[in-house]
Amino acid sequence: MGLSISKVAALCGVSPYTLRAWEKRYRLPKPAREANGYRTYTDDQVGLLRQMARLVHVGVPPRHAADYVLGVRSVLDANAPRELVDRLGSGEWSFEALTAGLQMSLGTVDLAEVADTWLLPMLELVGEEWASGRISIEQEHMLAAAVMGQLSLLWDAAPALRMTTPLVLAGLPSGCQHQIGIYAFATAMRRIGWQVVYLGADLPAENWAQAATRQRARAAIIAVPMLDDVAPAQQLVAALAQARPGLLIGVGGRHQHLVDHPAAIPLGHQFVPAIGQLRALMGISAVASR
Repeated sequence: MGLSISKVAALCGVSPYTLRAWEKRYRLPKPAREANGYRTYTDDQVGLLRQMARLVHVGVPPRHAADYVLGVRSVLDANAPRELVDRLGSGEWSFEALTAGLQMSLGTVDLAEVADTWLLPMLELVGEEWASGRISIEQEHMLAAAVMGQLSLLWDAAPALRMTTPLVLAGLPSGCQHQIGIYAFATAMRRIGWQVVYLGADLPAENWAQAATRQRARAAIIAVPMLDDVAPAQQLVAALAQARPGLLIGVGGRHQHLVDHPAAIPLGHQFVPAIGQLRALMGISAVASR
């Protein structure tokens, strides 16, 4: 026997009126009706409604929450970057809503693919909107914190490392702080089984060289997201090439083309082809890295 609408409403922390509205507006599964016309809900339906209620409670718009619980689309991934940035600027997305959406959207997809199609375009658009004054520095920082938090969860939840793959270092040169892109790339590699050591932001060249030598790294991946990062990136590439000859040094980020050193290998601006390029350079088969 199913549960009544009043009991389900209590379990979800919403009113019976809200449950009836969700059923009418968002195509949530219709409950069975008893002879007297009263609704009765199955356990599966209650689970969907509780998930819907949790998303709405943290600020996800009901139509997006309904699409997610019904499997129509993920909370954030299916939204164009423009839509998300507009919602961020209007204050519609709270920090909790961003976090909830990121947790359920990015954790179930290929991170490299979603980075190319959504995450990186969205971050670039956020930077443009901040520069033009259409979103505040507080909103930009809120989004950055939500993204970094989710990437950390994905890093920790990555499958067991395949010790047969070469070890890769990833991070930023001395003085460089904008680490979302490089951390996302490192996380994407780790999630397909690569041995990745993330060294973080603002690491001096001598410490990079020590890490590469001590850990016998096969590759080092750095990013040059800002124009001011070009000079320290060039110094880092030179230091790594001298400390560990033969080290594969991949360079990403918006200003990668300005790093002028024979050891620097530009990786382009998309994750999927960059990972493919590294796989080919290091002789890692697609099967071995999954």
